[in-house]
Amino acid sequence: MSNEIRDLAIGFEAKKVSVSQNKEGIILRLSIHPDECPQAVWKDWVGTRYQVAMVAVGDQEQPIAHDDVIIANKAIASAGMLCREESFQRWMADYGLGADIEAADVDAWAVATLRDYLGIKSRSEMRTNDDALQKFLGLRADYASSHDGT
Repeated sequence: MSNEIRDLAIGFEAKKVSVSQNKEGIILRLSIHPDECPQAVWKDWVGTRYQVAMVAVGDQEQPIAHDDVIIANKAIASAGMLCREESFQRWMADYGLGADIEAADVDAWAVATLRDYLGIKSRSEMRTNDDALQKFLGLRADYASSHDGT
């Protein structure tokens, strides 16, 4: 989220009431306590578009990370580390990924090759692109099994 968006954002606590679906998409109903509801929400017309960032909050008023977020964040970090490992770089080339590994910057070659294989422009896309995430997890498992000799 850019700083400009953060500066313009309104914040409030809400509870999920229900979820349904229509031809336009998912309908998420939230309950906002009257003391928490910003005036801007009341004043904006029905149909006003918002960019939304949400985080679940636990009983101790601390953010709760969902399992899928944790898995994606670990995969993103893992991809970064693997692309700097010489054994993974060689394995990618042997696996048939990418062009010539004799590139001047092998780390950059590995990053570009992995992004191309996953069909993404940035590793962070694995947070929202489940196909890319699953493809990476499979590739990493293949590497681990061949690297461990199993």
